[in-house]
Formats: sequence, C-alpha cells, structure tokens
Amino acid sequence: MQNVVITVNNNRQWLRPNGQITKADSQEILGNWSSKSESAAAAEETNAWVLKYNDNTTTTLKAGYSFNDNNQLVVTLANEDGSPLDGHDATTLAGQIIVDDMFDLTYALIDDEGDNLGHNVYVYGTLKFLDNTNDLEVTLNGGGTLTIKAQPLFDSTLEAELHQDSAFDRSDAIVFNTYTVNQTNDGGHITKNAIIKFVGSWDFDDPDESLSFVTKVTGSVNKPQIRVAFGGKFKGVSAGFVYVNSDNQQFAVFKVRGEHKWDSSRAQWQVALGYSNNKYQALVDGELQIRPSEDTTFTLSGAFSIVKDHGHSPKFNLEMKAKYEVQNSGHIEFFANVSNTDAGLDYRLGLEGVYRFSHGKLTFSLLFDNKESNGTLSLNAALGSSSSLQVLVTNIFGDTPHIGVTLSVQLRWKINPNTGRRELVKSEVESV
Repeated sequence: MQNVVITVNNNRQWLRPNGQITKADSQEILGNWSSKSESAAAAEETNAWVLKYNDNTTTTLKAGYSFNDNNQLVVTLANEDGSPLDGHDATTLAGQIIVDDMFDLTYALIDDEGDNLGHNVYVYGTLKFLDNTNDLEVTLNGGGTLTIKAQPLFDSTLEAELHQDSAFDRSDAIVFNTYTVNQTNDGGHITKNAIIKFVGSWDFDDPDESLSFVTKVTGSVNKPQIRVAFGGKFKGVSAGFVYVNSDNQQFAVFKVRGEHKWDSSRAQWQVALGYSNNKYQALVDGELQIRPSEDTTFTLSGAFSIVKDHGHSPKFNLEMKAKYEVQNSGHIEFFANVSNTDAGLDYRLGLEGVYRFSHGKLTFSLLFDNKESNGTLSLNAALGSSSSLQVLVTNIFGDTPHIGVTLSVQLRWKINPNTGRRELVKSEVESV
C-alpha cells in the first residue's frame, strides 16, 4: 500500500502504513510515527503526525485530511508552522473507517490483502450529518472540513436503534452505513465496510434548535462526550420523531423512538425521547388542528416548543396519528395510533376536552392550554346505535326532558390520589 513520502533534513523518508519510518527505497528503520493526539486537560486534540526517531529526536508535522470519492483518507502533511513540507505530495491511504469506543474518527490502515495492519490514523473534529445527502461531515480541529460519503449500496444509510449493554442499561445508537473502496497495486479493489456506531442518547440542546445525539460519557475526562448534529429536519409523529430531508420532507430517513403525552396538570406536552427514555416538557406553539376520519381515528397536527431552563426552545412540527375509544361510562380514551403504522404499542395520550350534545349529535373537542383545537370529533359513528348514544348522553349529562337543547360540559382527566384511577370531572351544564 501507499507510503507517505517526506524529506527531513535533506533525507528522503517513507512513513509506512505499519507505523514505521524508513529511508526511501530501503528497509532500514529510522523510527516510528503516530497521529494519536495527547492533549492537555480541556485542550483540543491536534491533527498532527508525530515522528519519533531512534536517536530520540522528535518532529511534529501538521496534518490536513480529506476523503476522496471512494471514501479513502487523503493526507497532506506540512511543517508545524503550516509551511509546505519539502518533497511531499497529498497521499491517498488504503484503509477502513471506524469510530472507536472513544468516538474518535479512526482510519485503520490495511495491507494489499485487505487485512488491518494494526496502525491507525486518528482524525479529530466535530461531526454533522449533512442535509439532503446524509453524508457525514467532519469539521476538523484547527480548520478545514472533510466529508464521508453515504454510498449507494445500502438501502438505509442512517439508522437509529437500541443499544443494550445489559437488561437494565438501555441506550440509543446511530449507525451510519457506508464503505471504502481501495485500489490494490495489481489493479484490483478491496471494499471495506465502515464501522460507525455512536452510542448515547438523544437531546434537544443543540445550537441549531434541533435534535442532536450525545455520546455516552466514556474514557478520557478531557473529552467526555461528542455531540453529533443533523442538517435536516426532525418532526414529531405518533411514535417519536422522524428525520427528513429539507427538500423532500415526505421522505423519512430514520425514526427516533418516542412518545408525546398531554400533561393536563401543567398544560404541557410530556415528550419521552429514545430508548434512553429521557423526558422533556413542551408547549403548544400556535393552534393544533384535528383532521377526523370516518372511523375512530384522526390526525392531530400543529407545532410545539421544547421547554429548556436556559431559554433555548427548539420548535417542532407535529403530525400525530391517533384514535379514541368511547365507553358507556362516559369516559373517552385517546391513544397514539402506533401499532397500525409503526409496528409498536399504542400508548395513552392523556388528552382532555369538551363534550357537546346538540340535536341528537354528540361531539368532542380537544383542549390544549385551555384552548380548543381546530376541529371536532363526531362520536355518533363510534357508538354504533342510537340507544348506546342515549346511554352515553345520560351518563355524561344526566337525565333531561329537553330534546333539541344544546348542552355543553367540560371534562378534564384527573388522577384520584386515593385510587389512582382516572375520573371524569364535569363543569356546569349549560342549556340554550
């Protein structure tokens, strides 16, 4: 595989993929090189190659990186002050992209057979998945960017999944599927699938007011975690959040597991996020719309803002599929319609609202922050018969001889602290 050629003190040298430094066109070993940064506490890791010679002298070279169209790492070395290095050209390295348990971007160098040589190039920077392409961009420490391309052979480039170390330790994970194509000296090709998996949890505390992924706190105290950002958009759905391209928001790249429940005591949404089940509060942002169907399902759409203690409030659109069940006792239960769309388990939404009965028609309007949503649900079809409708009306409003009156009563779901059961709380009945 390709050697990196440099000239130091007028001596032409090879930096070999196995980590050795030799004279050019020679097997004589002069020392070893490494790109592992050894930064001081709270300092930024440096993209550099350190050459340690057998005579105990050390030379540090500044390293610039890029990836070519085959996702091969290309290195350009310079003097420590950034000036050009004599006798050196940009060099393409054969290898495999890996993210190790410290979440450094690692490029494992390989030989002509495709086997790892046990020597790596470490690349330091911040990570972001680009909008519309899903490529992984690295903003390098010290300046510059490089891009790892999402390759076309994979059906799903990005995946959000469960990472479970034990029965009690459930974390979230992001998997980025791509690969590197390496040319061999005899004209062949060696393809190496990348190993890129970030383990941690999802969080709303991103400067771009979106979801980001925070890696687990592991290893060095100098670098306890990395935040992976996303250039596209997230929007709330019944089973969490979907990540979509900005230019094509109908195309879901992947989904982050979650739940949205209404907390009537705070008049806020409670958002549970990821397999880590981190919980956040959210406020209704504007009006929520109801689009009913002919059965007991409906779509709830609008927007909400995540509540953050320091004032940072990411905003998200919401497009939730929901359903309801009417019970003769007068209760109406609302569920996220997950099992029919996301192969998950439906969960209670905890919604409250207003019953209205007029001219033999019973409707229900959802309440959010003491405001009624735009749209009502007609419960007639859900009851199945006029007799069951009469039973339900009697249970809710009580016996009344008036026919054709308009009745309105507001209910809120309330947890009885003595029994732990939901109760239907009625306000005054109005007649017109």
